[in-house]
Amino acid sequence: MAVIDVIKNIAYDTAKNIVPDTVVFGDVISVSPIIIGIDNGLKLTEEFIYKTNNIVNQNVKVNVETHGECVGNTDNEIKIGDSVILLKCFGGQKFVILGRCV
Repeated sequence: MAVIDVIKNIAYDTAKNIVPDTVVFGDVISVSPIIIGIDNGLKLTEEFIYKTNNIVNQNVKVNVETHGECVGNTDNEIKIGDSVILLKCFGGQKFVILGRCV
C-alpha cells in the first residue's frame, strides 16, 4: 500500500468518526451524582457533563429601586424526572446541560 493510500485511509477514518455538535434531550435519573438518560439508552455520568448556571442553585443580588439591594436564592437545581436539553460537544464525548425543558 502506498503512503498516499495510508494517508487517505487515516483521513477518511478520522472524518467518519467526527460527531458534529447536536442537540440531545434527556431525563434526569439522579442528581447526586448527576446521571442523565438520553434517547439511545446511554446514561451520561457527571464526568461527561458540563453544568451551566441554569441548573444549579445560586445566591443572587438584585437592586430593587424601592427596597435597595436585596439578596436571594434561586431554585434552579434539576430534580429527578426533569427533562433537560443538552448540547453534544464536538467529538461526542462531553455534553453541556443547557437547561430544563418545560
